[in-house]
Amino acid sequence: MTEGAGLEGLRVVDFSTQIAGPYCTKLLADAGAAVVRVEPPAGDPGRRWSSTGPVPEDEDAALFTFLTTGKDAIRGTSRDPEVTSAVAAADVVVHAYGLEHDTGERLGTERLLLERPELVVLSITPYGTTGPWRDRRATEFTLQAECGSIGIRGVPGREPYQAGGRIAEWSAGAYGAVAALAAVARARRGGGGAHVDLSILEVANLIFTNFSEPMNRLLNGTPDDPELAFLAPSIETPSIEPTADGYVGFCTNARQQFNDFLVLIDRPDLLDDPELGTVAGRNRRL
Repeated sequence: MTEGAGLEGLRVVDFSTQIAGPYCTKLLADAGAAVVRVEPPAGDPGRRWSSTGPVPEDEDAALFTFLTTGKDAIRGTSRDPEVTSAVAAADVVVHAYGLEHDTGERLGTERLLLERPELVVLSITPYGTTGPWRDRRATEFTLQAECGSIGIRGVPGREPYQAGGRIAEWSAGAYGAVAALAAVARARRGGGGAHVDLSILEVANLIFTNFSEPMNRLLNGTPDDPELAFLAPSIETPSIEPTADGYVGFCTNARQQFNDFLVLIDRPDLLDDPELGTVAGRNRRL
């Protein structure tokens, strides 16, 4: 914990695994909060997860190390005395569940708030803890599909593609940290604790929605060519292209990103082209 940091004195207990919950509490820890991770009795599977091959037995995975730096840890369940004591002293309790391979403990939110009315409980789940999909499992791919993101990327006639990485989960962690702090501020002003019910799908709807595309279509019309209509809103502009060892797509949403791309391909002569200065213009030309 950084001395004199903004969240010094804030006590957080984190029951989550995977990315969203741990990233949320990492942001809080980086800002000075005292975070205690509660690992499942069998240990956090994130210790062994790596996309680049097996993790040596005497080491932890790089992603796990990144997400847990600056946190204390205990192993057990919410019924164990050490864990119970940590929760009793906490200002914020975080749990996340519902994603594929998730092993984090699912807590009784109502019971926690009944026992500690001033507590902030943050739940991070795919579809929220109420409603008909509250128990539905999800993956990053299905969440991106359900928010419509997959419909605006890829190549016609090929299998659907998601945006690389687990963007919805990382973003949900960031939104969760801000939401938890807002609830803490309310509690400290006498407003009482709260259950912050964060849906990863709602976050995905926010971060993946291309707000400029409906306006582009309203102002410029929809291309007559179905294939062009599919590709026009894609973030992979100018296109997805084959290379010696696979395919590459350049994401150039903003004008500066596209300008950087022009420099990269040695076409600075196009920097001042007015038509290439707008998304609609680039879609027409490319």
